[in-house]
Amino acid sequence: MESRAMQRGVRQSARKMRLVIDLIRGRAVPEAADALRVSYAVVNEGQTLKRFTAAAMGRGTPILKRTSHVEIRVAGAAAPLAPPPAASKPDVKEAKKPRAAAKKTTATKAKKKAPRAAKKKKASK
Repeated sequence: MESRAMQRGVRQSARKMRLVIDLIRGRAVPEAADALRVSYAVVNEGQTLKRFTAAAMGRGTPILKRTSHVEIRVAGAAAPLAPPPAASKPDVKEAKKPRAAAKKTTATKAKKKAPRAAKKKKASK
């Protein structure tokens, strides 16, 4: 059996709420029973409250007060679990490994410089 809880209009941004939801998704619910697991947990963006604050020279600066909608479903341990969250992105340093620099021969460099020199001589005449 599955139970569902939904709260709408939570005064917290969805981005911050997702950090917590990612930690509890698929885990056991210790206070209720050992057999219950979080089978589905999602946070969606809610309505954004738009306000203004005073700024210099009589202007107004917008303030966006974000809200979110939270939905959590718990089910017995026998129920299938939602797929695990996507793997975190690899470190930028690991992803960008330096490539082996291809050695250019001096003949290749001379060929590239020769046309430029010829163009400059033609332009000066």
